Amino acid sequence: CPLAHGTFSFVESGCCMESIPLMAEVKNGMQSEGSSASLESLLCEHQEGRQRLVALESQQQRMLPRIPLQLTPFSTPVLYALLLLSPQAVPLLLFALIPLGPPGPHSGAEDFSRQSVYVLVDSPLVYVLVSTLVCRLFFASITGLRQDTCRKALALIAVGMYCTQVAVISILVRLFGSFRFIGLIPFGLCMAQSVVSLHLCARLFVLCECGIYLRMLRVFCKVVVVMSTFVGLLTVWIIVYGESEASRQLVLPLALVAFSYLCKRIVLSVTDHCVPLEISILISAYWVENLQNTFQIEVFPEIKEESKGYVTIWVVKTVTTLAYIFLFTEVWFRFRVWIKQFIVHTACCRNEAYEQPNTEDDEMDNRGHDFMQKPYFRRQMQFFLFKVLAQVQASLFFVCVSPGLRYGFNAKYFPVSYKTRESEQFNRAIIYAFVNLLSALCAGAIGVTFMRRYRPHLTTMLADFYNTFFRTREYAILLFCVALSSQLLATTVSLYHSRVWYWQTSTETIEDYNQ
Repeated sequence: CPLAHGTFSFVESGCCMESIPLMAEVKNGMQSEGSSASLESLLCEHQEGRQRLVALESQQQRMLPRIPLQLTPFSTPVLYALLLLSPQAVPLLLFALIPLGPPGPHSGAEDFSRQSVYVLVDSPLVYVLVSTLVCRLFFASITGLRQDTCRKALALIAVGMYCTQVAVISILVRLFGSFRFIGLIPFGLCMAQSVVSLHLCARLFVLCECGIYLRMLRVFCKVVVVMSTFVGLLTVWIIVYGESEASRQLVLPLALVAFSYLCKRIVLSVTDHCVPLEISILISAYWVENLQNTFQIEVFPEIKEESKGYVTIWVVKTVTTLAYIFLFTEVWFRFRVWIKQFIVHTACCRNEAYEQPNTEDDEMDNRGHDFMQKPYFRRQMQFFLFKVLAQVQASLFFVCVSPGLRYGFNAKYFPVSYKTRESEQFNRAIIYAFVNLLSALCAGAIGVTFMRRYRPHLTTMLADFYNTFFRTREYAILLFCVALSSQLLATTVSLYHSRVWYWQTSTETIEDYNQ
């Protein structure tokens, strides 16, 4: 199983050594030999001790009891259908089928009573689900997707998050009423409280004396900061896009691609050598791409010059997706090896001979940064698959959820409302979402066909990835939570009560909405 053999190495993944019998035995053996250094110092500070620990692990691998992974009870096609369609049900339930009271410009008990459903149900539940994703990703980084021991911690974190969200939003609404960007406060509180709750879990639930849990938490704090900043940039982007002229809207998709790529590279750099490879790729590829595509598709009704605006977005998405196929070629990989060495040698004034690409060797724990071809292709393959899946998710979200928001009980609180948006403009946005969906599926089919024909070893890796990870229960939950959290955040940002999309709305307009 790749989760237990190589892909999630016990040394590289940072799991608690006290919780693994083999690691406890290694530690006891080192102490019996009179070593004064702790396991933590041997693992993190002394390279010789680290290599010795890895050698002992490989020698006694047969002594480690294997915990079988729990697979989902569904067949793989059914699981894929559920992963693609089930997240859309939650935004429809919370924002289309449950009536929300109108927000008011004044503070007090009357305004609070009108927004009681939003304050007590919608807003706290959204951020409870977002916090659940953050905590599950962290526990997956520690335990290698085996989270049975973390259920109590997740339950308490969810209860604490709900209570805090209700208390803070209630106080804000009662004291200040509706004000600009009020919806960003619960998001910032959610991300900060998630980190604090994970720190408290180290004392309540995790019996860890080696300090790896807290060290991993410090790394994950950086990931939370990067992702929070990315959501803030996406929020600014959709506001700027809606307020921009038609000519400027043609350039903004390129800016979105640029800072999305920057966020992906930062997350990969932060999680390198600390977080398991598959979890690192899940965050940097699927979560980042899902947020980008879901927020971008929210602005479809705001395109002012549709003939050029839709084509520009489609071209940018298609080119950036198909570019991954070029990354699978020998020409690109040899150029990548050469250019990396050329830059380093030029900057450091070296006269050493250049290394040649390694096309034969393979290491499952290799993250594709060096000159090994197979690990690099394997990483790009996962980036490609998650990029296609994120585009499919975003298109399905707009096609399935937007009609509910347009004609549901809360239609007047969304920019796609039938009261403020013409039917022809909305219908063209739906048609383009279908076109984007078909384009993503075609790009995925082209990429897989290329791999099967010219990279057969990648096809084998693709099958292993498909059969092992996507059918694993915890990994399926993570995929579901990533898609759901992205859709809930994008929907909440566009909701009238959050005053993010409607940040320029005056108090008189709020009174008109109430009437």
